[in-house]
This record gives sequence, C-alpha cells and structure tokens, in this order.
Amino acid sequence: MLVVELLSAFDPYMVKLEGLNASKFAAALATGDPVTGGNFGDIAAEFVGYSRVDGSVIVKIIDDASVGGATTPADEFVGATLTIGANVATAAVSAVALVSALENHISGFTSVSDADYATTSFSGSYLPATGNVPGSMKREAGENSKFRQMGLRMFTKFVEAETDQVAISATVEQIQDLNRVWNYDVISMLENVAVNDLAQSINKRLVDRVFQLADYHNAEIALVEGTGITSLNLQTGGFDNTSTLQRRLVTKVLELANLIYHRGRFGAGTFIVTNGRIASALADVAGYVITPFNNDLPSGAGQLYPAGKVYGLTVYVDPNMKFGDDRIIIGRKGADEEPGVKFLPYIMAESLQTISEGTFSPKIGMKSRYAITEAGWHPETQYLTLEVTGVANLFA
Repeated sequence: MLVVELLSAFDPYMVKLEGLNASKFAAALATGDPVTGGNFGDIAAEFVGYSRVDGSVIVKIIDDASVGGATTPADEFVGATLTIGANVATAAVSAVALVSALENHISGFTSVSDADYATTSFSGSYLPATGNVPGSMKREAGENSKFRQMGLRMFTKFVEAETDQVAISATVEQIQDLNRVWNYDVISMLENVAVNDLAQSINKRLVDRVFQLADYHNAEIALVEGTGITSLNLQTGGFDNTSTLQRRLVTKVLELANLIYHRGRFGAGTFIVTNGRIASALADVAGYVITPFNNDLPSGAGQLYPAGKVYGLTVYVDPNMKFGDDRIIIGRKGADEEPGVKFLPYIMAESLQTISEGTFSPKIGMKSRYAITEAGWHPETQYLTLEVTGVANLFA
C-alpha cells in the first residue's frame, strides 16, 4: 500500500477521518471548507473530499500550532464532533488514517508549491468541475519546494488451515450385494460420496464469504455513489414485457461488472453466481433477437455449474441457493496478486481407510485442510450484490 507519509509536524500531508461521510452532514461540503471543533484547536485543516472506496472525509492539514507539533491528528480529531464549513457533523470521528495513494488520488498534492500549499484548495479523488484542478508549479517554485512524500507499507497476514472431515462405512453384505447384482465398486462409491460432502462444505463457505464482502461493498457504494445503484426493480408498465425485463436484467449485470472495474481498478467482473430461477431468465432472453447481446447461454433446461456466459461473465448456478433467493453476486476472479477472496488448499480430500476388527466392515475417512481468506487492498471492491425485485415478472 502506498500512503502519504508524515515526516515532521509541518510537512504537507492529508488524513482520512473515519466515521465521517456525506451522510453525517445535513448539507453538501465544499472543497476548501475549514475544519473546526477539534479537541485542542491546535491543528488547522480544510476539507478535500471523500474517499473513493469507503466515503470517509479527507482533510488537508495546513498547520499545527501546538508546541513542537506535539498534537497529532489522532489527538485532535478522534472523538471530536467537527464542523466543516457551516455544517456540524452528526457523529464523532472514530479513527484517523493516512490517505492511500492507491485508493485516492488528490489533485494538487504533487503540483502545488510550498508557498501555495496553505492557500490552494485540493480536490478529492474524482475529477472536479472544469477548471478546478490545481495547475503544476513553475520552474522556480519547483526548485524551491520539497518533494511530496509517499511511503510504502507492507502487511503480513497469517492464515491457519482449518479442517473438514467425514467418515462413511458399509457392511460386508452391502459390498457383496452391490458388487454381485449391480457391479458397483462400493469403496469408490463411498469415497465419491465423502468427497462430494466436503466439496459442498467448501462451496458454501466460499460463496458465503463472497456474499459477505459483496454486501459490505454495497454499503460502501451507497455512501460514495448513492443508493439504488446495486438494485433492480423489474416492474411492468408502458411497453415493457417479459423479454424487455429480461434484457434489462442483462444490461444491469453488465453495468455492475463495469462498476467493479471503476471501483476496484483491476478489471471488470468476470463471473456471476445466482440461482436456477434467475439463470432461466438469462437463458431465455439469450434468443431475444431484436436487440441481441453477446452470450452463449443454452436455452435447454438442466444446466447447473457453470451455465454459460453473458458479456464475457461466466454464469454459475448455485444449487444451494433457494429458488426464490433473488440475489446475484457479480465478482472478479483476478490473478493471485490481485485482491479478493483466496482459497488456499493444504490437503484436499485425503482418504483414510480402516477395517472393523469384529465385522470386517470397511470405514473410509475423508479429510480436507484448507483456508479461505480475503487478501489485498480493499478485497471487497472485487464483488457486489445485485438485489433484484419483481423477479416474477420475468416469467409472466
């Protein structure tokens, strides 16, 4: 992670005030609004913008009036109810963090001279209105100004492999009868049943972890981009019919796949996970020729895992989701070095076999040891949940 580092009390820097976002103010904040109401009144700061990922307030530290710069931003702001411009926050600051350069690019931080630092308003991570991006320094100013400081932070995460295990057995008579009558290899059949049970456990844990991150990302999107972006209401009216509603669903999936690119900055979504009901609607609209779209979804029934592609996104149908569960996960499976949920196998479906001393019945134990964890900077940005209402209209 690259962050803006504080080298001394008076080097230019910015901080993120966690616990404060746009919803905590009655009116919109303006770039350059002064920040007042700190615990000591030692630090002068002004509003820059909101974090692109979590919506937290970003402020520029202009001056530290404490003796020797003894008051830190955490001392000044944590627990304080601040006023920014004329707006009093409805919540206190919960924490202070440095601003990540990978998360937020601040216009003006690298291009404003030391002499103009205090008087030039910076702008947040998004492109401001035309003409409000601070210009670069003249040659003379560049020769007499400090380089803006950034630093590299490294994080180590320790992951412990956890265990799933199951045992299954059969009597000698069962083995003999199934072999003589049906020519079944009972031992292989038992192993397959045990492996399937472990695989289902892993599948549910993976999908559940992705859903958790996706829901967390949905809450961040609502703070930063506004509400309603990750939902779709399929109501009939006007010239809408079943096919147009199905087509609207496909378009929304494409939109949110691109939203993952917009917020995660590594690439667009590559897969969706849904139930058989939603997948049926996607497969049905695949033959909608008035406005065709890029897909290879089959029109026949019986497709489970995976079911095809829509606009390059692989559609996975999770049979463990209820048929009436109308959520759709849209996510990106990137490279190992990219953020996201990581499946870390240690021992996958190792078979152990014993035989009962009294009955000579075989017993098979199956053990898997693995870890599922999220890794990287803001892994939640690689997933989101599309909440669909009015799904019944897709089949009217």
